[in-house]
Amino acid sequence: MALDSNHELERLAAKIHWDDLMQEFGHLYVLDLGRLGIPIRLMARLHLLKHTYALLDQDVVKGWVANP
Repeated sequence: MALDSNHELERLAAKIHWDDLMQEFGHLYVLDLGRLGIPIRLMARLHLLKHTYALLDQDVVKGWVANP
C-alpha cells in the first residue's frame, strides 16, 4: 500500500533531516546492551503524532499497533 505523499504527516516527514536526528540521538542507543531498542526514526515519528494530535502515550501505541 502506497502512502499519500500529500498527507500532512508525510509532508512533515519529508522536511525532517532524519540522518541528523539519528546522529544526534544515536549515541544514546547501545546495540549490545539490554533488549533491542526501537529505531530512533520510529520514536521521533511517534512523538510527533503524540504532540501533533495531543494524544496520550497509550493512545499513540494503540494507534500504531492498529495502523502502522
